[in-house]
Amino acid sequence: MIKETGSVHAIVANKGRMLLQLRDDNPDILNPNCWGAIGGRVEGGETFVEGLIREVLEETCVRVSEEQCEFVMKKGYRDGEVFFINLDDNQAESVKLGNEGQEVRFFTLQEMDRLNNLSPILRNQVSASRALVKKCLKRSVSQ
Repeated sequence: MIKETGSVHAIVANKGRMLLQLRDDNPDILNPNCWGAIGGRVEGGETFVEGLIREVLEETCVRVSEEQCEFVMKKGYRDGEVFFINLDDNQAESVKLGNEGQEVRFFTLQEMDRLNNLSPILRNQVSASRALVKKCLKRSVSQ
């Protein structure tokens, strides 16, 4: 396996909703007190998928498999990749706040549009890739 550097994020979805994390209210971090996608930095020696699996577990207390991590796009900033993860109902029901952030919660795309504190990075990514996000959220309903 090729080891990577950079960041990894996911459209973590269930029943047409995307899971977001309310970031800590710490002025020393990027986008404090804003809702953002699940993910983060890939640590030394990890592949993007390994880093994503670790980040999902750390942030949501849910263990996902490699098979659930479907590559969807390269990120245009901070060398990285974006994946789609469709949580089954048992996984979605077991989501709880991990060791980072203030809260984790599922949102529809319309609810995300109305969030005043959606991270600017996520807002820009969703705007630029809206059709892709819609497609992933729709797939999470039909699977």
